Amino acid sequence: MSDVATVLKTAGQTYAEQAGIKLRDQPRPLWQLLVLANLLSARINSDVAVAAARELFAAGGDTPKGMARLTWQGRVDALGRGHYVRYDESTSSRLGECAELLVGEYGGDMRKVAG
Repeated sequence: MSDVATVLKTAGQTYAEQAGIKLRDQPRPLWQLLVLANLLSARINSDVAVAAARELFAAGGDTPKGMARLTWQGRVDALGRGHYVRYDESTSSRLGECAELLVGEYGGDMRKVAG
């Protein structure tokens, strides 16, 4: 059994799976993974970060265009529903700016950033 398989058997699901992200080489899941990684990077419980990601996605922030369409307050509210309240305002700003950049410069497709 590989090291990865051993870890997954022991630990269960990945954070991406817990957040409902089905990883594929497509814009939506790559964006969702970036959002989740951003949320997980804060000093906050991983369960809270996953819940906040699910709330953002449910509110329409599951794509860069959708996240950009959400208002700052809409993002703050979604983060709050996931109990991600310590960094909700700064995270809302950062996610909005990131989404707008991706939409404006790369057509909302993170795969275009590298190439």
